[in-house]
Amino acid sequence: MKKFRFIFALGAILFFSLTILLTGCGGGGDEQSNSTINYSGSKTEAAITSNNAAEITKAAYQGGEFASAVIIGAGAAVSPSGSFPGSCGGTASYTITSYNNLTGNFSGSLTFDKYCEENNILSGGASFSGRLNKDTSDFISLAISFNAITYTKGSKDFTLKGQVDVDYSVNPHTISYDVLSKDNISEKVFWWNTYKIETTDGTSYKDFSLSGKFYHPDYGYVTVSTLTSFRFNSDSATPAAGVLLVTGKMDTTGGNNTSAQLIVLSASTYHIIADTDGDASYEWDSGILNWQ
Repeated sequence: MKKFRFIFALGAILFFSLTILLTGCGGGGDEQSNSTINYSGSKTEAAITSNNAAEITKAAYQGGEFASAVIIGAGAAVSPSGSFPGSCGGTASYTITSYNNLTGNFSGSLTFDKYCEENNILSGGASFSGRLNKDTSDFISLAISFNAITYTKGSKDFTLKGQVDVDYSVNPHTISYDVLSKDNISEKVFWWNTYKIETTDGTSYKDFSLSGKFYHPDYGYVTVSTLTSFRFNSDSATPAAGVLLVTGKMDTTGGNNTSAQLIVLSASTYHIIADTDGDASYEWDSGILNWQ
């Protein structure tokens, strides 16, 4: 069996995609049963208001933030199956079910059993497949699919299903995904739809930009794009720069779409501004907020 270096990166991609996607979501509501995750919230275009601008914009950003944690790099050779412990309990195990020495294609499964990192606990399974460069063992592509991953941290309790696809054959690398997140307390479902992330590695930083649609069950969908790429320095888990644009429903008063921007001020602070009447002027400001 060829020496694989990917399994730890695979776990990191899935773990960070789930934990970051879930940060900040919640509330009361009425959705599907716990056995099935389907989006049945509003599918109309959301009007961005002073009451919802911060909630929608932050959640739209957090749907892509995990790209900053995707680090494919050095790792020891691993066997066709194995397990590793979480830093605060539980285990994650994997099985590589197939590998083609001629094409570099591989597939397998990954299982979390109360796997804990920084008090984030994951349980459930995922399947993965992809292709390796036969000579270097570097990724060419990677796909991860999961139907019922549960995530808990303190009072938070979520279940997720979705698909994450990573393409390393292009520069910058691209990550495409479609993820549903169900709050098991409120039973609301949030949807990060057709998200696309482009990542670029620098000598001591990682840049990423994102685009797609975010569906909030109460307000509907917004269109997400990046005005200035988010830069993560190698020693920081939060961005030092970047601007996200979230576009909502047109307002007939101003004649333009309502919109909001998340603007990074520093590695510890940001603020959100909003044009709530479609007049192309950002009249609402959240004030300075701290990354959490």
